[in-house]
Amino acid sequence: MVRAIGPAVALFLVCLGARTGAAAGYPQWWISRGVVDTNAAITNDFAMVNLGQVKWMVSNAYDELEQYLPGGAGASIADLVAGFSLTNNYCAVNIGQIKNIAAPFYDRLIDECYCAGYPWTATVSDDLDFAAANIGQVKNVFSFNLTADSDSDSLYDWWEAHHFGGITNEIGAGDYDGDGLSNAEEYGRRTDPVDPDTDDDGMDDGDEVVAGTDPTSTVEVFDLTEAIWGVTAMVVSWRGRTGRQYTIYWTTNLLSMWTNDPSFTDVLGVDDFMSYTNSSGIEPSFFRIGVKLLP
Repeated sequence: MVRAIGPAVALFLVCLGARTGAAAGYPQWWISRGVVDTNAAITNDFAMVNLGQVKWMVSNAYDELEQYLPGGAGASIADLVAGFSLTNNYCAVNIGQIKNIAAPFYDRLIDECYCAGYPWTATVSDDLDFAAANIGQVKNVFSFNLTADSDSDSLYDWWEAHHFGGITNEIGAGDYDGDGLSNAEEYGRRTDPVDPDTDDDGMDDGDEVVAGTDPTSTVEVFDLTEAIWGVTAMVVSWRGRTGRQYTIYWTTNLLSMWTNDPSFTDVLGVDDFMSYTNSSGIEPSFFRIGVKLLP
């Protein structure tokens, strides 16, 4: 596993060094994760890169995507990193290999709209894939910055620019689409901050979060799973969730006020099917289920 090569690869980090002044322009994760040595005398960007250095950069890039990219790094990158061996760390690496190992990272970044394409041209006639790669080229390919927040508004620049057209147009605590989720929450849940109903299932994103359903999936909807009318009673069922309270409301006229049933008010939810039985004999009656998060 790649974590096992950490101590050995650390010996190579002097080649990925940076002067303290130069480090100011680097993505923060290079420094916080120890990808580069900020105390190194020189950067060595034109020096040939070896496989151990590439493994070190890639494994840390994986951790960065896992922590900060909505949806994480994905299975392809996880499998790639898990397949790293302890051997051949001093072998040279060519440009084609760097492109191949970086491609799944950019596939994920493109999926999340961080960027629109790979950091190399689509033209293949001028490719030098068999040429030796240098440290600077590896640093250039893995220079993505997911956590830059220039105006300190709790929204990452790339995400804010994509959704709001600039990095100063909204703040994390705002709720641009009025769906009950803050802009920062929309980022974390991978919902659309400018569309109150991301999955277009008729239920606003914030209401889905309260109900415990997925606001990005039309498959999960808070609704009755069954309603059985008997001679003397009616039973309604729905899928419950822990961390919530449920209340049954009823009325005999949809134009009238709804009344809660004291026998089923603020009932604790469970991760299973829940049901309510009404045997009042009041006909016809209409029922609805209220749900709220536990205080």
